[in-house]
Amino acid sequence: MAAGALSGLVAVLETYRGRDRVVRALCYGCQLAGGALAGPQAPPSGLPGSLLAVSAQLSACRTALRLFDDFAMLSYSCGYGLGPKIPENLVPVKKKAEAAQAYIISSESTGNESPSEG
Repeated sequence: MAAGALSGLVAVLETYRGRDRVVRALCYGCQLAGGALAGPQAPPSGLPGSLLAVSAQLSACRTALRLFDDFAMLSYSCGYGLGPKIPENLVPVKKKAEAAQAYIISSESTGNESPSEG
């Protein structure tokens, strides 16, 4: 029984979608439990604070994993007929913002400058 459950968990974690669902469920579960245990106190400490910290780390993990979606989308776009030269403006703004938030690229390179700037 336990071996079957373990092999099922391994099968789920071997796929991108399954891994994302497990990490998302753990993230929201930790956030719910941490918030419920913390109550109205600010800032939460002890177990509630630890659960909220784990939730924040899992959320950051999901953000980093979503950055890899671009490669699959780029491959699909090339196969769809856009050719080998993909303009930079096809990279979704959300992905650029996530990369800047994770300090992978600088926020200046995301094109968020105001029109009045140089």
